[in-house]
Parts: sequence; C-alpha cells; structure tokens
Amino acid sequence: DKFIGLGTKTVEITGGGDPLCYPHLNKYLAHLVDYALKIGLITNGINIDTIIDKTLLNKIQWIRISANVFDYKKYIDIPTNFTGTLGFSYVWTDGISSVEILKQIQKIALANNTEYIRLVPNCLGTQEEQQQRRSEDVSTMVDAWETFASGYDPENKLGTLGYLNFPMKWVS
Repeated sequence: DKFIGLGTKTVEITGGGDPLCYPHLNKYLAHLVDYALKIGLITNGINIDTIIDKTLLNKIQWIRISANVFDYKKYIDIPTNFTGTLGFSYVWTDGISSVEILKQIQKIALANNTEYIRLVPNCLGTQEEQQQRRSEDVSTMVDAWETFASGYDPENKLGTLGYLNFPMKWVS
C-alpha cells in the first residue's frame, strides 16, 4: 500500500522460483487489480491455465514465459483466452539448447499468438568467464537462429536474437 502512495503504476511478478507456486497468487493479483496497477508476469507457464483465476487472467497486461521449460517439457497449456501481450524468453545454454528446441518454441509461439521470442546467452559464471563465453555463445546462437529463422517472411510472425527482441513476424 505504501508503494501506491509513492506513485507505483506497474508491478512485475517474478521470483527466485516460479510465481505460480505462490499459494496466494490470485489474492495478490486481485489486490493489484483493486489498485488499478498494470501487471506483468514472468513464469515457466506450467499449469498457468489452471492456477490463475479466469477473472484475473486478462487483468495481466503481459506474460513472459521462460521458454527453458521446453528443455525438459514438450508442451505446456497456455491460456487461449489471454488478451494481453504474450512472449517467450529463452536462455541459450551450451550442451542443452538446440535448433530443435527453438523450432518447438516457434511452433508453440505461433499457435498461441505470441508477440515475441527473446533469445539470450547464459549469464552464469564469473564476469571473465561470461565475457570469454559470450562471443562463442552468441556465435552459436546466431548460427542456430539463422537455421531456425531461415526463409523468414517479414509479413508473418516472430523472433529474438541475442539481447534484441524481434517481432514474431520474422520467424514464421
């Protein structure tokens, strides 16, 4: 309530774990809606369709699904009636990530009217390790992305490269 008095207009719900695991999430969302705050949610999306109350779902302005969920799951239920901005973010991880996973993300994104896919390199490790690995990772990501998005049609939908977000119309 103090933040409202300070002029807060937007709340992004994320966490050191998935916010969908928080047992009072719907009560918290309803409280934010009562204050007419804009709401964003970062989640792995598992069970989002059954956890978030249907009356609250479209009070969320945007949802970003951490697409690394597809490193260990083939599919998640994405609400078909969500009217806000839906996007995916994927952290490229050597030894796990592949063009096949990008294609799986693309297929699910296209089927769910997703606005963007964000692709970033893994940031684990010391600063020196990250800097050394960054050029290798980005090079690998670019190669994978070019394979993934080859033949894109700018009039169609979706994508992201490195630290940039490209609209879905680029990765159909």
